[in-house]
Amino acid sequence: YYHKMYITGGIYKSRKLMTLKNKYLRPTSNKVRQSLFNVLIHRFNFYDWNTESNILDAFAGSGIIALEAISRGIKEATLIEEDKNICKQIHYNIDNLLPRQSINVVNDSFFNTHFNQSKFKLFFFDPPFFKNYCNLAIEKVFDEKLYLKDSLIVCETEKDYKFNANLNKYIILKKVYGKTKISFFYNLGSSKKTFNILKR
Repeated sequence: YYHKMYITGGIYKSRKLMTLKNKYLRPTSNKVRQSLFNVLIHRFNFYDWNTESNILDAFAGSGIIALEAISRGIKEATLIEEDKNICKQIHYNIDNLLPRQSINVVNDSFFNTHFNQSKFKLFFFDPPFFKNYCNLAIEKVFDEKLYLKDSLIVCETEKDYKFNANLNKYIILKKVYGKTKISFFYNLGSSKKTFNILKR
């Protein structure tokens, strides 16, 4: 009924989380998570900006990405999960593992959520595969101006997922792990020549 996961780095490293075994739940694997944060740290200077930054995990599922970001020092996290039972499990994990951290959990669809002028530094989108949700989610970020000047969007999709043509210019890095692709979008609303936080 439950699946065990663990945080791979930071102050809560090795702490276990319990996630529901649900056909709609597809937690990011430990291997992909470790690689994702290695990219954030070594290519995007994550430790230089994380302590004053926040993350929006828009299709939270297990919540493991946002909780890992908190473990690694990011200041605040907002998790959005539509499924009521999965959302309860996120609350359980937070209450038992990270009770004193600044974490907001919203039980709703990301597409229905109102952000009241909130803006985010880091976005993580891992919606159900074989749907067009990532394109729609990024368009919502644009339309509602949820991003900061140096915001970074990370999307986890099936390997062959196609992003809308108008978004491709913001993709600065892609990583493929088996059937999964991680795409990094940076400096929304700017040209690629301003990608000045990348380490060479």
